[in-house]
Amino acid sequence: IKNANECEVMYCAGNHDPSVGYMFARLLKRAYSNQSNITWDISLKHYKGAMLGRNFIGATHGDKGKNNYLAKYLDEFGFMLGTAQNRELFTGHLHSEMSKDLGGFVQRQVSTRKPTDQWTDDIGVVAHKTFELVEYSDHDTRAIYYV
Repeated sequence: IKNANECEVMYCAGNHDPSVGYMFARLLKRAYSNQSNITWDISLKHYKGAMLGRNFIGATHGDKGKNNYLAKYLDEFGFMLGTAQNRELFTGHLHSEMSKDLGGFVQRQVSTRKPTDQWTDDIGVVAHKTFELVEYSDHDTRAIYYV
């Protein structure tokens, strides 16, 4: 953070821990309140979006609206999507990796490193446990790193 010109933190509430996750986001915001190069979006809005250069980066937990992501994001973030050269949406609800082209808007369902809990075991989710770090150029996805 100290070496970045700017940093944007976007919190998306999950369906299992909206209270604890939100409190953690507020604690992070408070802990880094002296960093003037950080902007924070820790609102409880379900659908979020931001521009990074000419990249649109959307995020939602992924437990709601799955069949209407493109329509929902066009409705709420149409101008940003229209000016972007690259459009991506991050979801994570099912805790497994998947990539899907929604008509020029790529959904990246990301995995998690968290241990298997009762819910994921009950629905039969078996997935590799990773975090993804996505690197962007000014106008495109440059690389995806698994950490």
